[in-house]
Amino acid sequence: VTSASDRAAVVEYCNKKLAGVGLNMLVNNAGIMPHYCSEGLETVTGKELHRTYANNFIGPTLLTKGLMDLIRVAAARNPNKTKIVSMSSKSGSIGHQRFMIGGAYDYRCVGSY
Repeated sequence: VTSASDRAAVVEYCNKKLAGVGLNMLVNNAGIMPHYCSEGLETVTGKELHRTYANNFIGPTLLTKGLMDLIRVAAARNPNKTKIVSMSSKSGSIGHQRFMIGGAYDYRCVGSY
């Protein structure tokens, strides 16, 4: 989801396949929690933050933006049956016990959007 050309290809494919019908449900479930995930604030790097944010938030958000015309078509046909779902894991929760003392800042900053 971080590649603009890949997102454009998905949007183009969906526009061809779903023209006139629309997209009833979009599930954003892209995400990474790198093995090098920071253990504490002292170890987090800008590179980690940018990569994780690009994969877990920016990419899915821009893909959703690209598919909005199809989502609107579906919503016009079935107003109560069109959904956008953005998934996260338990680790994205700031209340998750494992991370209450800190760590995984690069993942957690976008895991609970």
